[in-house]
Amino acid sequence: MIKDDETLTQVTASGCMPLVLSKGAKRCTGLNTWAYGSFLNGKHFNRIILSANWRIVRKDNFQNSLKILLKHTDKLIVLGPSLEYKQSLPRLLVNLKENEESSQIYKTASAYNNLLLFDKAIQSYVNIDDVCYISTLNIECTKHGCQSVTKDGTPMNFDNGHLTHEGAQYILKQIEDEIFDRRKD
Repeated sequence: MIKDDETLTQVTASGCMPLVLSKGAKRCTGLNTWAYGSFLNGKHFNRIILSANWRIVRKDNFQNSLKILLKHTDKLIVLGPSLEYKQSLPRLLVNLKENEESSQIYKTASAYNNLLLFDKAIQSYVNIDDVCYISTLNIECTKHGCQSVTKDGTPMNFDNGHLTHEGAQYILKQIEDEIFDRRKD
C-alpha cells in the first residue's frame, strides 16, 4: 500500500484522542500540544488521517482540530469508529454454536447501536470543506451482517476492539483508492 517513494509519519499514543486538548492525561495533552505545535510548524503533508476510538468528543474541539490540520495538508481524512465487541472476538468465534453465522455475532456481542450513534455524530462534525469522512462501520457491516473474519478465516479483531493485521489490511483495501487518490493501472 505505501510505495517505495512514499513516507508515512505516525503520531499516536495509546488511549489519546488525536485532537487539540486542554484537559486529559498529561501524556496525551503533552503529545497533542507538541503535534499541533512544533511538529506541524512549517510542515505540509499530502494526507493526514485521523483515527481514534471516538467516544465523547466535543464538536467545537473536534472542528478546531480539523481546521488546524487543514492548514498542513492537501487532504484530511477522518476514519470513523470500527466495530467493537463486549468480549474478545476470537473467544466469541470459538464459542459459536453450530449453524450460527459469524457475521451475526455483532447482534448480541457488540455495542453496534452505540457505535452507530458515535459514527453519525462524528460524521456530522466533519461538515467542513476539504475533510473526507470514511465510516469504518459501513465497511465492516452491511444489511446482511458484520465482517468478523477475513476470507482466510482470520478474526478481524484480536481482542474486543483492536483490528488484527489482516483486519486492518481488509479495511485499508476497501478505502485505499480514496485515501491515496491512485488511478487504477
